[in-house]
This record gives sequence, structure tokens and C-alpha cells, in this order.
Amino acid sequence: MSTFEHYKQVIPADYYECVLEHHVTGAPDVTICTFGVYMGGASMNDAILDDIADVWSTKVLPACHPTVVFYRITASDAGGVVSERFPGTNGADTNDPAPVSTAIIIAKRTGTSGRRYRGRMYVPAVNDTLVDIGGNLDPTVAAAYQAEIDDVLPDLAAKPQAIQMVLLHSKGWDGAVEPADPGNAPAPTVVTSLVVQPRIGTQRRRIR
Repeated sequence: MSTFEHYKQVIPADYYECVLEHHVTGAPDVTICTFGVYMGGASMNDAILDDIADVWSTKVLPACHPTVVFYRITASDAGGVVSERFPGTNGADTNDPAPVSTAIIIAKRTGTSGRRYRGRMYVPAVNDTLVDIGGNLDPTVAAAYQAEIDDVLPDLAAKPQAIQMVLLHSKGWDGAVEPADPGNAPAPTVVTSLVVQPRIGTQRRRIR
């Protein structure tokens, strides 16, 4: 088994990986946010993916500059893409954005301790006027954005299929290049909270 296969995320039956693509003016490629979802055994379809896109467009995207376009969202199972939608929603904050390689970091937290049970998403084109020279977000604005982000998980759960956000794990989840049992990966972990980080981060390693 290759090293790549060790670290490839495992998508069990009834779970899906959502990939959200954003086109940003001035960026060399798309910026991507990912997370897993589970709907109690229901199969993914276009209507469910539209519901996920709606929550993202109304709660996450407004903090982005209008040059950010939420271009595409896909949902994949272990066999590949099963649904694809093109929301075409723009960001709403018209203040000058910070450089395209920077982003708001949203941490994905679970009820299980340990680095392997945490994740993060990078939301592009933060308002440049709200970031100090040290890369810290204005606390008042960060708190207001956190209030919006706090609605993401409940809003997903309120959709007809009671959508849960989850972390998907890889076969090499324990950090070993050659795990003792490389055929196994932990079951997906339910995301219990999304937390806006006080300092912006870089997407440089995620731009291809």
C-alpha cells in the first residue's frame, strides 16, 4: 500500500465528503473548504446538497469580499462524486480584502480530545481593515462572525434530512507511515462546534 493510500480519507457507507470551491479574483486557483456529512443513512441528492450550499451561502460567505464566488460544491462517496451543484453566490463584505493567500480560520471541534479529532477550514478574502499588523481579527467583528458561524451546525440539522457535519479520517490516522492495521480508520467523528480563530491564517500550502 502506498503512503498516499495510508493518508487518503476513508468515506464509509452512508457518509459523504463535501468539497466547496471558491473562485477568488487574483488567486491562481480555487480555494477549497471540505467536511464530511451524514444524514442518518439517507442517500445524497441534489436537494440535500442545495441545502448545504444554502447554509454556507447565508452564514459563512457574507464575511467574504464580493470578488469571492462560491462556485461549486460536490458530494462524494467512496466511489466518487455523486452530486454537484453550482451556487454562484458572491461574498458580501465590500471593504478591501486582505491578500488572497490569507483567510479566516474556522476550527472544527468534536467531543473527542486529540489533534486527530480536530479540523479546520480556510475562508478566503477577509476584510483587510479588520486585521491588525499581527494578523489578529478585530475582536468585535470576530465575535459577530462567531455568532453567525454558531448557526451553521443547527441550521444543517434543521434541514429535512437532519444533516450532521463530521470529520472523516484516514487509514494512517495515527500518524504512522506503516500503521499496524492499515486497512482500518476510525469511524467519522461528529463536529460539535465551529470556532472562529482570533488570528487569520495562510492558504499558501492549499493553492495549487
